Amino acid sequence: MVRFYYRILTGKSGEHVLLDNHPQGAFDLIFVVSEGMEVKNDRSATQIQSGILLIGQQQGVFSVRFPANSVLYVIVFEPEAFGRLFQMDLKELKASGENIQGDLPPAARILPERLSDAGEIEWVQLLEEFVFGEIARQARGEDSVDRIIRYIRTQPGPVRIPDIADEAAMSVRTLQRKLRNRLGVSPKTFTRIFRFNQLLAQMKLDGGQNWQDAMHQLGYYDQAHLIKDFKQFTGRSPGRFFQEDKTLSDFFQGINENQRP
Repeated sequence: MVRFYYRILTGKSGEHVLLDNHPQGAFDLIFVVSEGMEVKNDRSATQIQSGILLIGQQQGVFSVRFPANSVLYVIVFEPEAFGRLFQMDLKELKASGENIQGDLPPAARILPERLSDAGEIEWVQLLEEFVFGEIARQARGEDSVDRIIRYIRTQPGPVRIPDIADEAAMSVRTLQRKLRNRLGVSPKTFTRIFRFNQLLAQMKLDGGQNWQDAMHQLGYYDQAHLIKDFKQFTGRSPGRFFQEDKTLSDFFQGINENQRP
């Protein structure tokens, strides 16, 4: 349901903090308490000073800019969870995100104010209380689309949408439409995002020592195929990506220092 929670507190230096990131395959629900943020990619840009921002599936590298004194709290939802929990059609969601405060239940709309007074431990408790409250409020359980999305993101190797459609007794077109409504991107893009993140996590955990084996296991045909995804999703070649400090990228993926080689 929830991948993890985090918060961002920028300093008081007066300078903006600019971060580059790559698609993570999740939905980020961001509660803006102070000063706001900007999300920008090659398709659109979204600025928000207050409210609740939803960032959905990215299709390429994107940047996030935080002014000084920003205070934000984030719930990172697994992709099959957000649409089911909040009953939202996500196919029209802008790539750079949208302020959806008015579309959320009252418990969500009052959270920014409650979080503004939260202590070091209380902010996590408030976010968890909200998530569990929404789970209890929603009577509907998982449906076939939820299970298909979870299957795609947990498979250790490549998946074929026609095979999944046959197994689910749907036409390929019907499955594609249902997945796009729930995810905001095509099934092909979604599977590429998760394959790339599986590879990236494996390369980080083993220091890149077995990258060729991992590449073939995940269905990359050759190095050119891999480099194409790296450049689309990170804006960099694999060599340049791993030469740079990726501590922030690890943070957004939920990888901590104890997991690094």
